[in-house]
Amino acid sequence: MLVCVAIAILLFFVLSAAGVIGTHKVSDLNTLAELLDGTAQPGDQIEVEPGTYYLDRPRLLVTSSGTPEAPIIVRGVEENGSKPVICASRTHVQNGIFFFPPETHDVILENFELRSAQGDGRGFEQVFSRNAAGVFLQGSNITVRNCHIHGCENGQMATEDADFILVENCNIGNNGRLEHRRGDGTPLNPHRTHNFYFSARRQIVRHCYIHNSLDGVDFKSRGHNTIFAFNWVEEDMYSSMGIASHNQQNTLCLGNVAVKRTYQVQDAPAAQRSLLRIGNGTGVACGKVVALNNTFVTCFPHDYQLFSIDSATTDVVFINNAFAGPGESFMIHSGSGTITGTNNWIATVAGDLPSSLENKIRGDDPGFVDRDGFDFRPREDSPLLDAGASQEEYMKALRLVTQHSRGDGGAGPSPVYLEAVADVEKPYPAHQPACRAPGFLPRRVERRMDIGAYQSTGVSR
Repeated sequence: MLVCVAIAILLFFVLSAAGVIGTHKVSDLNTLAELLDGTAQPGDQIEVEPGTYYLDRPRLLVTSSGTPEAPIIVRGVEENGSKPVICASRTHVQNGIFFFPPETHDVILENFELRSAQGDGRGFEQVFSRNAAGVFLQGSNITVRNCHIHGCENGQMATEDADFILVENCNIGNNGRLEHRRGDGTPLNPHRTHNFYFSARRQIVRHCYIHNSLDGVDFKSRGHNTIFAFNWVEEDMYSSMGIASHNQQNTLCLGNVAVKRTYQVQDAPAAQRSLLRIGNGTGVACGKVVALNNTFVTCFPHDYQLFSIDSATTDVVFINNAFAGPGESFMIHSGSGTITGTNNWIATVAGDLPSSLENKIRGDDPGFVDRDGFDFRPREDSPLLDAGASQEEYMKALRLVTQHSRGDGGAGPSPVYLEAVADVEKPYPAHQPACRAPGFLPRRVERRMDIGAYQSTGVSR
């Protein structure tokens, strides 16, 4: 085994010295497609020059793979704050602008603007399924970072073949199919496209701005093990966050801000008025959903914080969350799972609560710096200050999810994925979400944790 490793390292350096491995400057789609589809080698960096590239093929197929220690990096070169654009408005897209099949692994995609992926309906002869995404993932150890994806049927999509998927620091918004009838007049399910539709075995989405879903859910997950952390989520069409079936290895919602849409949808069903939805009638939503230090904000009296469908068996754990806004009912809970938790601030107007939510704080004002201005940091007089649960309770709940996040004996996660898990597993939330933007903002806890997604700083108490 050691001999094989030594040979591999020696080969890597030999190829690097020969110029086979290195940095590839790209300014056309043909060259990019060739590098992605089998030519690039582990450790290569593919740098796409600034500009707008109009997709002239069904997709950019990524079959080139790196290794955990030497991933292939596909990077857009930013110029004056603008990323290279790959626009799919002149063709039909098969699955995704970037498509990663199951055999592909250890690739980092960063610094692109991806837009206008659509499967059919534009008059072109070749048509595909109406779930075209900016990025479609079936591989393993794939990282997508610092990308802006908009105007697609799905922003990002991952199937059950995918594993160890990391998405960070992305702006994903204004995705979804607006027209729900095929060219022959056949009607389509009106809620099948989303900003995120993720079903990977293990997946982390963090530090993203996810907003304005045009059709379905801002973040819909069928992931077996999911970490959704430090994101800003708002302006959904159906639900802010949807946890559907196949989630048996648990879901963590950590340190997010989720704002229910600020516009009304007339005659919307109850599930469509929820911030967090458990189950959707296709398969059984099971496992546990652990929500720690989030700020959930409703915008209308008929909004709900939680909705669970009757087939769901999911247990929900709420710790250190702020549930604010004018929503007059905390939840509609039809499933058989339990609702437990502690140290949550919940608006009085939200009505009756389950007795299993312990040490709860009720009130009319959570003490945000500027509710109307979407500044949800706590003021100096906020009841959220120092009101969080103990570190022991926090860590116990956190590990209900992260105990499954490093794999189960098969192919393991990359160092990049492991670093993200370790960041989540810190004794207190390490970050807080940027306001209506992607980004990494540190969260310092000098004494006891505050309730909600933000920690007060510079306050003597």
